Amino acid sequence: EMNRHLETKLKESEGKFLPLKQKYDTLQQLTEDMKRSADELEYEKNRQISYLENENLQCLGELKLKKKEIQALQVERNTEIYDEPTEDIGSIISMKLSSLEC
Repeated sequence: EMNRHLETKLKESEGKFLPLKQKYDTLQQLTEDMKRSADELEYEKNRQISYLENENLQCLGELKLKKKEIQALQVERNTEIYDEPTEDIGSIISMKLSSLEC
């Protein structure tokens, strides 16, 4: 009778243990899946940050180049502004002198 009692208790314990073992295994798998997802998200975040940093550097380089182009155009425009009146005055003087000669 003692053996039968122990066998009954053992079967009851096994019946309680198996669902707990299944829950544990399920939780373990969920933990691994979540860790893998977190690692993938971290990798993707770092990849996007790296891409944006490189794009930002490229944009800054283009901005510097455009600023230099604008400065060169402004210098050229200012040079033309100063040159044009001189040419106009020279033309006017030449025309006046040629009209006086007649």
